[in-house]
Amino acid sequence: MNKRSFLVRAAAASALMGSASVAGALLTPTRRMAELWPPIALEQSVPKGFGRWRAAEGGLRGIVNPQTQAKLDEFYTELLSRSYVSDTERRMVMLSIAYGREQSDTLSVHLPDVCYPAQGFEVREVRHVPLDVGDGHLIPARRLITQAPQRPEPLTYWTTVGERAADGGLQRKLAQMHYGLQGLVPDGLVFRVSTIGDQFEEEFRVQHEFVRALAAAVPTAVRRRLMGSEVR
Repeated sequence: MNKRSFLVRAAAASALMGSASVAGALLTPTRRMAELWPPIALEQSVPKGFGRWRAAEGGLRGIVNPQTQAKLDEFYTELLSRSYVSDTERRMVMLSIAYGREQSDTLSVHLPDVCYPAQGFEVREVRHVPLDVGDGHLIPARRLITQAPQRPEPLTYWTTVGERAADGGLQRKLAQMHYGLQGLVPDGLVFRVSTIGDQFEEEFRVQHEFVRALAAAVPTAVRRRLMGSEVR
């Protein structure tokens, strides 16, 4: 290779590296979606009573959490854990919502697929379901059947990324990419409801009823933050 050819190739390589660096900088998301709307304020936004459901006295009632409180505070901006009891059947539903101002891979520690096995549960079945929360709004959700000694705990969950609901897997990644290409850093949450019992279809029915009642009870703006705004 002569000197002239070498210099030409070196200049071309330098130009490509420079353009890649500029493109990378331009594509790096910088605007945080959490700063574009009011804080979600889970404690105030999620009512303690709605429909036939009332928050149980005594609080958490065995709700599964994936990490120590210090870890949870590191990963999440807000956490809400409550148990609700129905006025009529005395059924209990456990609600857990973990919100982060920036959606990233670290937030996946709160996904039930990860945190339940970490707490000694066996995940025996995973279902992907379009969950109707009312008015034709379908959420891509997951249902898990989990089992610990003397504790069968089926659960329903989904995530939100910005204004999109996702089932926690590939959909979540695609939503992150969707916003990233717009220069946006999305916020989001993991929304989970669970019950204890081995009559799984009945447990899922109760969970679905609970979610629909909550969706109907909160203002539209809160519903969008909890459940996404897209009708699928």
